[in-house]
Formats: sequence, structure tokens, C-alpha cells
Amino acid sequence: MTKKDTHEMMQSALRSYHKKDYTLAAQILKEIVELEADSVNAWYYLAKSYSALDERYEAISCYQKVIKLESTAINYYNLACEYYNEFLFSEAIESYEKALELNPEYAPALNGLGSAFGSLDDYQKAMEYYKKAFDLNPENVSYQSNLGWAYGSMGEYEIAIMYLEKAIEVDPNHSDALFNLAFSYYYIEEYEKALEYYEKALKFGTNKTDIWLNMAFANDELGKKEEALDCFEKATKLDPTNIENLFNYGLALQELGKLKEAIKVFQQILEQEKNNIDAWRELGICYDSIGNFEEASNCFKNVFEIQNGSEKKAHPVSSTRKMKMSSNKTEEKKKNKKERKGKSHKK
Repeated sequence: MTKKDTHEMMQSALRSYHKKDYTLAAQILKEIVELEADSVNAWYYLAKSYSALDERYEAISCYQKVIKLESTAINYYNLACEYYNEFLFSEAIESYEKALELNPEYAPALNGLGSAFGSLDDYQKAMEYYKKAFDLNPENVSYQSNLGWAYGSMGEYEIAIMYLEKAIEVDPNHSDALFNLAFSYYYIEEYEKALEYYEKALKFGTNKTDIWLNMAFANDELGKKEEALDCFEKATKLDPTNIENLFNYGLALQELGKLKEAIKVFQQILEQEKNNIDAWRELGICYDSIGNFEEASNCFKNVFEIQNGSEKKAHPVSSTRKMKMSSNKTEEKKKNKKERKGKSHKK
């Protein structure tokens, strides 16, 4: 096969790639690299095609081939992104660092390091690298948002709010900035403002389950129990297998005296986790409250048996509503809030 033939194949592969027919693009590109193993362009687009198809390990292998042929900062960065998206954070950090050895002021790699360290709960390092990326490109909204997230994760909510508000001044529709701004306002007990930004985040955010759940907690803090219940219900409808969300919903129903509905929710939990000690306990309390003492007794018997005989099989949630928090656990209030999510960097 001539160079002209492989050139035409490459053009065909690129047309397929840009039409988002990644399967066909990958098929053609595989043929090309079999014919020309040193074609950086073919390996690069094959990696991108695999990435678009969520075939991450194949993409990683292709980027490794690209790097052997052409060791550049952007190629190491792309490899790092694939590692990151596969939750291989140590490998991602190593590749980001290699990108920075080749170009110390490559802001995307600095931002990537921030995301990787943040995913490992090292918020101090995350903040340091996000700050370096931001200093190099202060107009980048994602860098501002990520820096705000890092400060918030360390409990520096006022500083977080400063960066996050600047981010949404530039891009009012930035979903992560809106979410994290709402979260930060929640932590300084400005619940109305938190709800305002959560409602905006609902329009643009992808993880609506977390948004509805956090809105439930904000409404609960304001004493708006019915509104909180409505938000818990919406969160569970979006993710009906999430045990913790179901448990929070059941507690909200229980608190409002809607015991028969609460019973159904706790039973739903037990269908998924038959040894969930907290669900058995709350179910027993509900039955006791409606005067069904036999069922209540059976529930409490299960609690006793799980506590004393099958501890390892139990999957406790908590007897109180809580939001997971990945930052410093030393502050009591942080133990009772929903997980704060940082923005994953993009290639």
C-alpha cells in the first residue's frame, strides 16, 4: 500500500472522527497503525477515538505509543487525563508531573494535578496547584471554580465564595461554580443564598441528585420541612438505589408523621440491604408509633441480632441525616453535610 493510500485512509478516519462516528474512525486508524507503526497522528486520533468510546485502557495504551514517538507536554497531559478518568490518580499525577518537566508553565497540567490531589483528599496540594494554574490564566473560569472548591474543601468558605463569585461573573451558567458557591453559603449558614444558587445550578448541572439533596438540607435548616421532604423525594426518584438518600427521605417522612410512607421507604432499603441495622431500627420505631407492636418487636429483634451476631454483615447508614464531606472532619458541622464535588478537568 502506498503513502497516498494511507493518506486517503487517514482523511477518511478524520472525517469519521469529526462526524463522531468513533467506532468507524477507530477501525480505520487501527489499520493505519498496522501499516505505519510510527504514525503519531494515527496513534493520537486512535487514542482520542477510544477515549470518546469510553475505552480508557485502549486510549491509555495508544497515548503511551504516542509518547514513545513524540514526548511532549500535551501528550503526557492527555495520558494523565485518561488515567484520571479511570481513577488511577497516582499514575495521573506522575504523567502530569512529566508534562510539567517539559513545560513548567503548562496550566492544564497544573490544573490536572490539582484535580488529582483533590481526588486523593489532599486539599492543600490541590489548592497550591489550582492557584498556580489560576495565576497563569486568571481569566479561566474553570480554574477559578476549582480554586474556590479547594478553599471550600479546606473550610475557607469566605475565600471560596470570593473566587466562585468571580467565576460566575464571567460565566453565570458555570454549573460547578454555582454548585460550590451554594455549598459554601450553606456552610456559613446563609441558607437562602445557598438555595438561590442551587436553584440556578439545577438549570445547568448534570448531577441533579446531589443538588436536590443539598436543597433538602438547606430547606431543613430553614425549618421548611415540607419543602425539604419534596427535595428528598426528588433526589430519591433520580437515584432510587442510593441507600443514604432513601434513608434521609424516610427520616423526613417520619419527622412529618407520614409513617406509612416512611415504612415503605425503610422496607425499600431492606430489600436492597437486608442487614441494614439503621433501617430496621427506624422501621421498628415507625411500627411502634402506629401501634403495630408485633411488627415493631420483630424489627427490634433484627436490630439486636445484627448487633450481636452479624456485625460484619450490617451496612449502617446513620441514625441522623448527614451529608458526606470529603474535607477536614474535625469540625462537627462538616460531619453532617453532603459531599462537595470538585470539577473534573477536561482535555
